[in-house]
Amino acid sequence: MFDYSATFACYNNVAYTQKCIESLKQSNFDMSRLVIVDNNSADNTWDYLNTLQDVHLIRNKENMGCGVAWNQGALVQQAEWTVIMNNDILVSHDWIENLIGQTIEAGLLVSSPAMIEGPTDYDWQTHLPQLESKLKGYNRPQTAHAVCLLVHNSVWQKVGYFRATPKLLGFEDTIFFFDCFKNGVAHACMGGSWIHHFGSITVKSLKEEMGIKKRSGGLGDRNNKNLLDQGFFMRKWRKMEKKRHVAACREAELQKYGATVHCVRKDGQEIWL
Repeated sequence: MFDYSATFACYNNVAYTQKCIESLKQSNFDMSRLVIVDNNSADNTWDYLNTLQDVHLIRNKENMGCGVAWNQGALVQQAEWTVIMNNDILVSHDWIENLIGQTIEAGLLVSSPAMIEGPTDYDWQTHLPQLESKLKGYNRPQTAHAVCLLVHNSVWQKVGYFRATPKLLGFEDTIFFFDCFKNGVAHACMGGSWIHHFGSITVKSLKEEMGIKKRSGGLGDRNNKNLLDQGFFMRKWRKMEKKRHVAACREAELQKYGATVHCVRKDGQEIWL
């Protein structure tokens, strides 16, 4: 049995939180290891959370942002492995055991499960385990994501926790991954563990609340990029290198498995990324 804890932050959208909780209950996840941080939701999220048993709850008096909430949740149980996740995901039955086990086998300290994004217009409870079996043992290096992120406790000591600045509004994961890069902490996306992600529901709500209507409009302060301590051309170069890396991995995965670790569903079709 692995020593783990999991946490996610809520900001309204109680329906997605309910779906996430139900999928966790149906998996092999120990609900006493879940910490939920409510960032002052205005709907009935807090009322719903108080109906849950065994789960640890924290309620902030205002929206403190992702970084603060993630740190609050991670510090409650301080397990060997901590999962930082969104509240708009669904998990497969053995996702947590598969994720931690494969991460240990790969000799890594940070990882993410593979995922399908979009509507649940397919039998995800059957399809996700099939993909886990197909891509078991494979991992795509340097492509972890904050939708669901597994972190070993030694990383907090070496890299630090998430930047606890509310106005970052979603830039915390970028800074964390860059800090991992600077400290030589490799990460990967694991093909043997899968989740379904509805698609940044909380981020969309925050954009609507703040009047950011363009799809390309980011939430964070435009000066946040300065926190990466990189010049314009270095950031551009790293983005280009990442695109090349992902494209190469995609082609290799499709050739070997007929699938990749990242899929988007659109009009009933699977688009492998």
